[in-house]
Amino acid sequence: MKLSTRTMYGMRLMLCLGLKYGESVALLREIAEEENISEKYLSQIIIPLKSAGLINSTRGARGGYYLAKHPKDITVGDIFKILEGHLIIETEENFKEKIQSKTEKIAGELWDDLEKNFLLALDEKTLEELVVKCRDNEAIPMYNI
Repeated sequence: MKLSTRTMYGMRLMLCLGLKYGESVALLREIAEEENISEKYLSQIIIPLKSAGLINSTRGARGGYYLAKHPKDITVGDIFKILEGHLIIETEENFKEKIQSKTEKIAGELWDDLEKNFLLALDEKTLEELVVKCRDNEAIPMYNI
């Protein structure tokens, strides 16, 4: 499985908004600049997140984007499902439709289990946990020698 840049950049966008939660709105231009991501691409990523009710926006001179929910109420799974869609582990020719052997059946069950466990793991991790990790990393000074 390979994650799309849409999902990877969307997660970074949500983290940026999570870091500003309750403090101020964020300008897409500033996030794009900080994260070195195209502003145009971010504006496309924000649409489904806004439609799903994870992000709100305000217009005007003090306008910008902000999380519609507390970061503890948003899971990584929520973001993943909105941006990536359903997880599909690509396997041999649709093993579910025509099982030909015991090994194919058992392997198919393994892929199903992996898919379920992956999605469960995403649903257990909240945006707030990632925001806390970001803040903890900011507190650690980096020394280059």
